[in-house]
Amino acid sequence: MLKLSPDSEKNSATKSQSHSRPPAPNPRPGSSCIFHQAIIFWISFLPCLIIDQVTKIWAENLPSDITLTSFLKISLIRNEGIAFGIPFSGYAQRITSLLLLMFFIYFVKNLLDWRQKKTQLIVGIILAGIIGNLMDRFFRQGQVIDFIDFSFFPTFNMADTFISVGTFCLWIFYDQIFLEYCKDITNPKSQK
Repeated sequence: MLKLSPDSEKNSATKSQSHSRPPAPNPRPGSSCIFHQAIIFWISFLPCLIIDQVTKIWAENLPSDITLTSFLKISLIRNEGIAFGIPFSGYAQRITSLLLLMFFIYFVKNLLDWRQKKTQLIVGIILAGIIGNLMDRFFRQGQVIDFIDFSFFPTFNMADTFISVGTFCLWIFYDQIFLEYCKDITNPKSQK
């Protein structure tokens, strides 16, 4: 029987310990799966997406326009263009929409502090708007359903509203959402 020397026993014990160490925690809060355990995200995303789709179905089934005030009416428009009716249709429109969605997810994953509840709430609202309009592009022959018609502004829908409100909130809470993330990366004490 072969006996190991004390030095070789120590080396083999050290090797087995090094293989059993757990991986180091990832210091970047945005780099793990961003939608995992994000209850606030889902609480904002799902209702906004449902509201967008239900209101579009409602607008499609209206027998005629509804005038609410002298400057506001519900009027169905099938928008084949991009933002504010700018002409842009066909496959290029769908590919551009998908690229914008991928850019937004990259932006969220790498620049925002996903641990913040505000971040999850705002991203849920914006992403519901993006997905709502993207669903129209793919399931309504490339046409987005717009129906909120202010006489002094291009016709829009709830998805546009969610995107605009969410983007405004990103700007308002910029120092809490973006800069907190930067502080976490640059300050090793905050990672302990």
